[in-house]
Amino acid sequence: MPVNAGVDYGLAEQKYLDAKTPEEKLSALYEMVRTIPKHKGTEKARKELSGKIAKLKSQMEKVKATKKGSGANLSIKKDGCGQIVIVGMPNSGKSHLLNFLTNSNVKEATYAFTTKKPEVAAMDFIGAKVQLIEVPAVIAGSSKGKANGFKVMSWIRTADAVILLASNPREEKILLKELKNSKIYINLEPPKVFFKQAEKGISFTNENFLKMSVSSAVELLKTLGVHKASILLNEPVDEEKLIEVLDKSIAYMKAIIVNGLSELNKDELKEKIFGLLNKILVYTKKPGGKPDFNSPLVLNKGATIDDLANSLHKDFAKKFKYACVTGSTKYENQRVSRDYQLQNRDVVEIYA
Repeated sequence: MPVNAGVDYGLAEQKYLDAKTPEEKLSALYEMVRTIPKHKGTEKARKELSGKIAKLKSQMEKVKATKKGSGANLSIKKDGCGQIVIVGMPNSGKSHLLNFLTNSNVKEATYAFTTKKPEVAAMDFIGAKVQLIEVPAVIAGSSKGKANGFKVMSWIRTADAVILLASNPREEKILLKELKNSKIYINLEPPKVFFKQAEKGISFTNENFLKMSVSSAVELLKTLGVHKASILLNEPVDEEKLIEVLDKSIAYMKAIIVNGLSELNKDELKEKIFGLLNKILVYTKKPGGKPDFNSPLVLNKGATIDDLANSLHKDFAKKFKYACVTGSTKYENQRVSRDYQLQNRDVVEIYA
């Protein structure tokens, strides 16, 4: 342990010693870099940390290249327009919620740990299918492997979004803590810091956002294995933020929190769940015909008429003349250009 190392560094070092996976080891090393005292007595220790980080990153890249395409992971095959996991503590009503939203018949019981493996079902949302997955219960200590916690957290982090089911504030606090300890950050955005490869050295754009000296930032980045980079800062950034940007083990996930099941409105809840996916539903119709409300097209938020045409067929997009939209436009069946940005539940008539 380095000279005058504090409690936080000691805890980070213990995390490194206890880590089971390369990702956990790398995350702990980043934490050690953040908490190690910055003085001459720790120079050797900081260089050793830099060497460990570089070596571990190299090993991880080699393993990643070897396993590429092997499918050796714990993710559940995605289906529909998005995959959302239902997360809760024992006896929180996860199976009841899954059945309520999907009309499935998953076993419900009053005793704890009824769910032993992920339960998968499809939720219908105005013709679109959203894949819902109930994972086994999360408990205090799941982030450390209790109650099959490592597998559960792996299933959660590979989904598109999360439904947190908590009966009371205490359960909500435990769930958020276990997820954060597993590097799953709920309803938080990644730091607005962007790295580009540079030919030499480390430079910053918008240096005024740095909450530390440039020399300290450069030294920190070199310790973390970054030696050539052009870095754009779009928000205030301190040492912790810089480390967070480089920690690729962090998953940023959108979530809704459901407290209690007795007064749920199914349609409102489905609307909120679909909203987690950052997608829109668009209905098409043939000129002079009626819209097909049973088979919506699912597009990313911000999609344009051009995106819609390309999703139908590339040749169709090439032959595109114009489109008429009903819904988000001022008038019904209003003619729009191909760069018109569509909104949820628009009805589109394309002429080609």
